Amino acid sequence: MTSFTGARTALVVVLAVMLQVSLFARTPVFGAVPDVVLLTAIGVGLAGGPDRGALAGFAGGLAFDVFVTTPFGLSALVAAGTGYVVGGLQHAVLGSTWWTPLAVAGIASAAGTLVYGLLGALVGNLDWLDLHTVVVALVVGATNTVLAVVVLPVTRWSQGESLGLDRLRVPAALSRRGARTRRRPPRRGW
Repeated sequence: MTSFTGARTALVVVLAVMLQVSLFARTPVFGAVPDVVLLTAIGVGLAGGPDRGALAGFAGGLAFDVFVTTPFGLSALVAAGTGYVVGGLQHAVLGSTWWTPLAVAGIASAAGTLVYGLLGALVGNLDWLDLHTVVVALVVGATNTVLAVVVLPVTRWSQGESLGLDRLRVPAALSRRGARTRRRPPRRGW
């Protein structure tokens, strides 16, 4: 990983943690909020492989654990493991259709949320083993699938790919080339 790729990945992870704590924590759907930190680890794993996905997940999860009252390190463990598994599957099994990364993001988010609940129960939070945990996993999977439309291109950019903005068509009048070819009226001085 080059230092430029590492800096972009760090920027994306910090942005994900800030959005998770400030914006998404205040917008629950059926008692659950999207897990953008987990989604970022999944995106980095898809774009950069298992090692980068695990590293981004661990760093983001550890930073997020500072803000929550759950056992410290649990988010880091789940996000690192999910990023690693998804990154390994991307290079070994997954196809290259347009919808595959979105489906993987949703399924992995739901699975990571369930693993989070199971690990939480192992460390003493037995009330996490109920039907509400399944509902939370389904909501996180669905909302992360929708958010993956925005997050996955950003995580690909963090791994050195382009954002794909070159595919957007800019009207000729707004581009530099169009500005040069357009005739300007003659200037009339004093």
